[in-house]
Amino acid sequence: MKVVLITGGARGIGAATARELAARGWTTVLADIDPTGDSIPLDVRDAEACARAVATVLERHGRLDAVWANAGIASFGPLALTDPEAWVRTVEVNLIGAFRSIRAALPAVIAARGYVAVTASLASFAHAPGMSAYGASKAGVEAMCNALRIELAPHGVAVGTIHPSWIDTEMVREADAEHLAYRRL
Repeated sequence: MKVVLITGGARGIGAATARELAARGWTTVLADIDPTGDSIPLDVRDAEACARAVATVLERHGRLDAVWANAGIASFGPLALTDPEAWVRTVEVNLIGAFRSIRAALPAVIAARGYVAVTASLASFAHAPGMSAYGASKAGVEAMCNALRIELAPHGVAVGTIHPSWIDTEMVREADAEHLAYRRL
């Protein structure tokens, strides 16, 4: 049975996909900053926490075939008015957190000749006003994965980026409720 670690897995796209993967015979290990009963705690901004999450997977299941760096947040508003800490936190979670999650999992995924998945976004290519932090972080994820795909090919590891658009998740509902410009998009 193949094992996948999904960051940001307690809700939204991560949780929904985990259910589908489980139905297809995968063992899914969900990790989230706000863990539910079925997930392990993980703040992807913390490299040591990422290493502990991977160690937990290996201890429980003896292998890790895939990692899906799915944890993500968004901050909204014009750049000149955006809280600088919120802007930086978005990049830390979406881009640097993806890097840390993948980096921690790579030895096990390479050993399994497995798969790396990363949630990018339509925002990787279409940079909407009021979403500079999110767009920058997702464009960075796209660039990171394009390089990683080439680096891992000789190891038999594939890399995929996922580009969701407007999906009914908690993050999208919050933005719709709070920001008229986002609702119009």
